Amino acid sequence: MRAKKAQQKSEENYIKILKELPDIVYVINQDGSFVFLNNSIRVLGYEPEELIGKHFSKIVHPDDVKTFSMSSILPKYKGKVTGDENVPKLFDERRTGKRKTKDLEIRLLPKTGRKRKKNTKGMIAKLIVLGDVSSSGYYDADANKKNNKFLGTLGIIRDISKRKQVEEKLKKHQHMLETSEKELKIFSRRILAIKEEEKKKLSTNLHDEVGALTVALSSNMSKIEQQIKDKKLNSALETIALNKLILKKAVTRLRKLAVDLRPPDLEIIGLPDALREYFSNVTDQTDIRIDFSVDIDYKKLSENASIILYRIVQEALNNIIKHAEAKNVKVRLHSRKKGITLRVCDDGKGFDVEKNIQETKIRIGIRGMREMAESLDGTFVIKSIPKKGTDVRVMLPVKKKDKK
Repeated sequence: MRAKKAQQKSEENYIKILKELPDIVYVINQDGSFVFLNNSIRVLGYEPEELIGKHFSKIVHPDDVKTFSMSSILPKYKGKVTGDENVPKLFDERRTGKRKTKDLEIRLLPKTGRKRKKNTKGMIAKLIVLGDVSSSGYYDADANKKNNKFLGTLGIIRDISKRKQVEEKLKKHQHMLETSEKELKIFSRRILAIKEEEKKKLSTNLHDEVGALTVALSSNMSKIEQQIKDKKLNSALETIALNKLILKKAVTRLRKLAVDLRPPDLEIIGLPDALREYFSNVTDQTDIRIDFSVDIDYKKLSENASIILYRIVQEALNNIIKHAEAKNVKVRLHSRKKGITLRVCDDGKGFDVEKNIQETKIRIGIRGMREMAESLDGTFVIKSIPKKGTDVRVMLPVKKKDKK
């Protein structure tokens, strides 16, 4: 009698421990109905007694019931040998030992119209809770029986919703990191391509423009020598005068190439005057008229901001000269509350931005201007309409003057 009471007391203590475990502990009978649930089922908004006698499909997502229930799975495996490693995982498991179910991920459904109650770990209500199930069949333990009777399934469900959320965030961050790495590689390749393009451009300009002038000078020097030998001094003087013009033109071309490679010292002459000098060179060499308006205090601009604004204007005008067939260009550089605004618009032939952005040279030019603006937390917008011209707008936030 005393031993029986001790056993009963032990079982009661065991049940108390099971009820307070943080994981959901369940027991279902042969029909799949709950005969025991511990208090952790409250995480789904249920009291344990509400589900006693109810089928386990009450709390499991319908698709998972079809995928992980004995009645749905067994017909698919009839006549097949699975082995210990390939056995199907089941919520209402009958097997024990190595073949029992482990690490089965299922979706649990909280009670309709009720929020999940917070447990000791502060889990919050959600429409679907992810659970990790371990389950095993349990049998009549009468040692005198040769074939123990199957009584039901004992299982444990661990809420892995937070873990899955963290895993999803990690996947997203990993994807973002991989995307950033790819973009960095593309950007690096683009920089190298631009550098090579600039080298090629410089080489071509030196060869086509300055090289041609050098050949003309050399030819004229030989001509002058011959004219002096022939005592044709007036002709020699005319050729010398021609050489002076050629030299002047060569110096002008070299100066332009130097400006293209490196803007003037903006700290000394200031951005407005540097732009005026650049515009003067452009109008001297093209038929384009430039209307320039400025009302900024360039002394408050950082050197970085000045260089970037200069480069963007330079790139925009290069595009106009090469592609726009424009006659008139307006450049506006103004101070606003939010920062410095730059606008470059022309009356050229314009283009379809979305369509032409696929062309490598145009794409690199536009992307280069955008990246220059964004490098100082600025904005870049380009609008263009075929036959109506192009409008480039940049805004750079005002920052304290800094060193480059």
